[in-house]
Amino acid sequence: MEEESSSFRHPLSDGRWRNFFAGAERILPREVQAELRAHARSIRRAVEELDPWMEALCADTCPDCRDPCCTAGGIFYNLADMLYLLALEQAPPPGQTRTRTGEPCRYLGPGGCALARIQRPYVCVWFLCEPQAQRLSEEPGRVQRRVVELYLRIRRHRLALLEAVGPYRPILEDL
Repeated sequence: MEEESSSFRHPLSDGRWRNFFAGAERILPREVQAELRAHARSIRRAVEELDPWMEALCADTCPDCRDPCCTAGGIFYNLADMLYLLALEQAPPPGQTRTRTGEPCRYLGPGGCALARIQRPYVCVWFLCEPQAQRLSEEPGRVQRRVVELYLRIRRHRLALLEAVGPYRPILEDL
């Protein structure tokens, strides 16, 4: 598998959001859930390692931004995000980023995202705007390589989440 699913990448009611997590816990066998937890732990460690660098980058670039990426209407949790949240072993956020088309992200507050980076949709973790990409290009090569390694590790484990649910995927997508 090379691409992530676009499943759930749209507004969801909070009830449908909760139904997904309750249903997934109910239908996925323990061994599949254990595999998901192992991948989620790897993703979490990589995101936590990226977090201080990204926080500093955002603190430096976001306050003066005239077009914050957080206001983009197409940012949603997808199936891989939701499987990760299911396996993270903490309560997921209360709902999808939006319950209706055209709404702003419910987690965007006056100081930026109200969610810890480990709970954000992956697009919010990996996206770098032009000023941020420029700053990354100015970092020493070892920092640039480490950032790329972490992004690749996260991606590999996210694809593994989707592989792990294999035959259950159509059922999950219907929850």
